[in-house]
Amino acid sequence: QRQHKIQEMRLYQEAMELQRIADSREAQLRGTRHLVDSARLDPHEAAHRLYAGQKESVGRLALLQQKVEQEDRDKVEEKRFRKGQRSTSEGNLTCPGTPGRRL
Repeated sequence: QRQHKIQEMRLYQEAMELQRIADSREAQLRGTRHLVDSARLDPHEAAHRLYAGQKESVGRLALLQQKVEQEDRDKVEEKRFRKGQRSTSEGNLTCPGTPGRRL
């Protein structure tokens, strides 16, 4: 009798979980559809909207790529500049042609 009651409880919980999932799915579908008025659906407007959105995203991507390329160029330039500073700031300003204190 106790096992029968536990099994009934488990079946009830599973049914409630399935009902909750179905309800949430239905609410989600309804939520996305209620914003679109079927009387105002115009394929030309939709195509224009999608084209404009795609054009805008391509423009943003191009700007981002330009920004990244500029940052890379700046890094390389900064690296070259620092490399040039390091070689002159070593303190070894003697010319290889003059022996100086080396001999």
